[in-house]
Amino acid sequence: MLFWLRRLLPRPCFVSNAVSQPIRLALETLVLVLRNSLLCIAVGWLFGYCFTVGNLFSGLPPGEQSYADFSAANIAWFYGVFSLCMVVLMATKLLPEQFVVGKVVTAGTTPRRLNIFQCTMKLLGRIIPHLVLSSIIVVGGDFVMYSMVSESWHRFKPCVYIATFWGFYVMAIADVFVRQIYQTETVRGLVALQVQASKLNPREPSCYMNLSRHQPRYRQIWMPSLRRFSKVYTRNLPVMFFAIISIVYVHVMSQFVALQGQWEILGFASTSIALKLALQEFAKALMIAARKPVSRRAMVTLVATPTILVDTQVRMLLLRQSSTNVSVVGSVLLAGFEIVVRAVKSFVVQRKTRGPPIPVDISRRWSSFVNAPFRLASTSQIKPLQVLPVSRTASSKLVRNGTAVRLSRSETARQSKAQREAEQRQLKHRILHAAEIYSDMYAEYIAIGCSYAILFFYRDHPQFQFRLLPGSSLLSKTSDSIEATNTQQNRQLGQLGALQMGTEIIVDFLACVLEAAEGVEFKSFDQNDSFLVYFLAVLAFSNVAISAGLYMR
Repeated sequence: MLFWLRRLLPRPCFVSNAVSQPIRLALETLVLVLRNSLLCIAVGWLFGYCFTVGNLFSGLPPGEQSYADFSAANIAWFYGVFSLCMVVLMATKLLPEQFVVGKVVTAGTTPRRLNIFQCTMKLLGRIIPHLVLSSIIVVGGDFVMYSMVSESWHRFKPCVYIATFWGFYVMAIADVFVRQIYQTETVRGLVALQVQASKLNPREPSCYMNLSRHQPRYRQIWMPSLRRFSKVYTRNLPVMFFAIISIVYVHVMSQFVALQGQWEILGFASTSIALKLALQEFAKALMIAARKPVSRRAMVTLVATPTILVDTQVRMLLLRQSSTNVSVVGSVLLAGFEIVVRAVKSFVVQRKTRGPPIPVDISRRWSSFVNAPFRLASTSQIKPLQVLPVSRTASSKLVRNGTAVRLSRSETARQSKAQREAEQRQLKHRILHAAEIYSDMYAEYIAIGCSYAILFFYRDHPQFQFRLLPGSSLLSKTSDSIEATNTQQNRQLGQLGALQMGTEIIVDFLACVLEAAEGVEFKSFDQNDSFLVYFLAVLAFSNVAISAGLYMR
């Protein structure tokens, strides 16, 4: 009797572990996210200030500089820093590789690894003509264009799109040259070329290879083939597409849509959230459909880029409200909606990935047999079909119209392949869901920090134009009274920013606890990855730069 009573009584240690483990995991995740996000926010604030100074060589204060001069200086800031960041970002692909020393590869050749500085300089030596040419086109074109066009054309922001196009060009051309260096100077690339050459010329010894034949010609060092460039550019199109969609949306909402009431503000926030969720689901669908192994870096790129750009505008809209109550209510509603969305997503993903994987890629013969209009006695009859060889006793049970169905080896191999692919899809769903959660959390914190920095630096700047919302107390005041209330406005702005940040921390903690309890694999994502922090810092810089370009008067 005592034994059964012990079985029925709850075990406190197991209950406490079941409760404390998700909380501990949520705290660890949140601390790492906040640490990396604060670094990215600091980068955004630094360059947010840089975009306020304009042309340092003109000798004039920013308010007295011409529009063309100020815009060209900001484009130079953006394009120079962004191009250098892209070169360093692409050079990180060469860090795991071993480089060959000398012109001849033999069995005794000793390869060596390069650090990030050496990889960057190696890539920079090939890409510098493209950087110089594109910089002249972007900065010079910006200055000439705004010197000639009338002020009514400023709202279309043509130079923002020109700088975006050439920024993507630098990213693609850097990727092209990284692949070229990999094929001609690294051990793995040269071994692949050697295997290819040995198939064409079997007489050549496998332990010897002359590198001079595989080195690009003088012209190809700086001018890759159009076919190779087009191929690499096409591979980077998803990132470009997501960024362009976000930039166009932010541009239209900031310049051509007047938000005059609470219903318009609610519509803007709802549209922004819907766009963000649609892009996130589209990114996950692209990653799951790809047959290559899942890339967490690619998922972060596709999810964080539109989320940061879109969420920044929503946060700025809430901070610009004249009524504190509207800002507070809006922040709380966003927080509650985020918890619901993340909980629903986690439930859906865990429902999809729970249970045995169901293969979808099966042969016609087997699919026709499964879809045949007869009823099996039990599911256990299907199990022998997964084992090779199948006994005559088991196969004799699978009869249709008196004819026995015998599985060939090719059909069994296809079923095994389909089973493996189904398991890989389930793993992809779980890993990509964790990457999506991390990307969304990073994007929210960076958006809050960048929105506060943009309003802090550009709200009263003479070269920037922030449309005052109807009902704002600033509309009825003179310039003297506006200057007198600047301290109060900054204090209110800081309080609202702290409210948004605190609310987001609470939301992320509660959502992480629920997701950890659902089985989300948070530890499958390495938050100490230097690439992750570096890339998010580049996104924070780009977010501030794009907002600075779109909100210039």
